[in-house]
Amino acid sequence: MTLNDQGHDLDAVFTLQQKYATEFQLVTAAMLDRERTAHYSVKIRCQDGGGGARGRGQRASRVTEKTLLVHVTDVNDNAPTFSKQTYHGSIVENSFVGASVLQVHRPNMGIDVH
Repeated sequence: MTLNDQGHDLDAVFTLQQKYATEFQLVTAAMLDRERTAHYSVKIRCQDGGGGARGRGQRASRVTEKTLLVHVTDVNDNAPTFSKQTYHGSIVENSFVGASVLQVHRPNMGIDVH
C-alpha cells in the first residue's frame, strides 16, 4: 500500500499501520491544524503479490486505487477576545421579554463558528 497526494508530504501527515496480514489502518503521523490545512486528498494504492507473465503458470498482479477525502474539523484552540474591556447596556423598565439589552462581537480566530 502506498499513500500519495498532490501538494502535501503525506508521509509526514499520515501513515499506514498493518493490523493483520490483509488489513491496514490509516492513522495520523503528526498533529493536524484546520487553520493550516482543511482537508487532504489521500490516494491509497493496494497491490497483491501476483506477478510474472500470464501463460507461464503465474497470475498477473492486481492493483486497486481509492482516493479518500479527509476533512479536518476545527477545535476551539484560540482563547476568546473582545474588542472592548468593558461593555455597558441599558434597557427601559417594563420591556418585553426577549428585548435586546446589548450586543457584543467576538472575532473568530478559527475558521468554524464556536
